[in-house]
Amino acid sequence: SNVDVDVTKNISAFLNISANITKYHQPGINNMVQNIYQMTQAMPSTVYGPVTPDIEGAAWTPGEIIVTANNDNSPYAEVNRRGFSNNTLTNVYADFGLKVDLGFVTDGLSLTGDVAYKGYTDTNTHASKNYRRYMLDTTSDQLNWVRKGTTDNTNLSWGKGQNEFYDFSYRAHLDYARSFGKHHVSGMAYALYQRYTDGGLFPLKRVNTGIEANYDYDSRYALRLVSGYGASDKHWRTSRWVSTPAVSAAWIASNESFLKDFDPISFAKVRV
Repeated sequence: SNVDVDVTKNISAFLNISANITKYHQPGINNMVQNIYQMTQAMPSTVYGPVTPDIEGAAWTPGEIIVTANNDNSPYAEVNRRGFSNNTLTNVYADFGLKVDLGFVTDGLSLTGDVAYKGYTDTNTHASKNYRRYMLDTTSDQLNWVRKGTTDNTNLSWGKGQNEFYDFSYRAHLDYARSFGKHHVSGMAYALYQRYTDGGLFPLKRVNTGIEANYDYDSRYALRLVSGYGASDKHWRTSRWVSTPAVSAAWIASNESFLKDFDPISFAKVRV
């Protein structure tokens, strides 16, 4: 939901809230679904299976998983005999802010501040097991399968887990935009502070500040100056703060008189 309210003539408030819950069930363990294609390619298409046949008097146990000498994983077994997981994903996002029109100071000037929260939770219940493996006996002149390894069929082993991530953001920016005939100027100064987790044991912090200035003449010639200055405690203390200045210029050729009415070209811009 989105709510915008005019508090006074010069002050407005906004609130944005969204949330979603996703539930899904998947077979296998350890992100098996993501690797099933690779497993399928690794298993030769000529291998008998996917399970040992039920032949009267055979030395092997019928219905067991067939693998090869070079591959211990059966795509069929990884889907049907390795367990499963049930996951519930919850995402919550909320953003509240105020915007102040500073037109009483000078036209085109405004100040905005907002606080945002983003949270993610993954709760899962999983069950895993293992299976007995057989492979073709290549030393025999008769059709025969023999045990590979000592892994046996096991019962389901149950477990639960939960991952949580969050992100608190505090932001303020001063904006300016104004036109003087064919001259257009705009600019912005901002500051951002974040406290968040990315799966580690401890929360992380990040600070970003910056300024931006833009000028264009008659929507044909443009100049932009940008500079950022930020830090993250992911970086070493002595090199934590980084400056990122940049400058660019552009010529919007399609707004020139000799191209403006040239239908084959609707927009042409050269930027350096």
